Amino acid sequence: MQNQRIGALAQVADHWYLVWPLAFILSALLAMVGYFLVRRFGAGSRRLRDSGN
Repeated sequence: MQNQRIGALAQVADHWYLVWPLAFILSALLAMVGYFLVRRFGAGSRRLRDSGN
């Protein structure tokens, strides 16, 4: 299984023009999810205070 993963990664790593944009997009998506979670469930969230919980 480990050899399969390394082989797949080695094939993709040769195509840097695909890896960098995909890495940038993935990073942006993770940042958006993190921002949403902090705004929704963070300590300063008004939704938790206003909902009566």
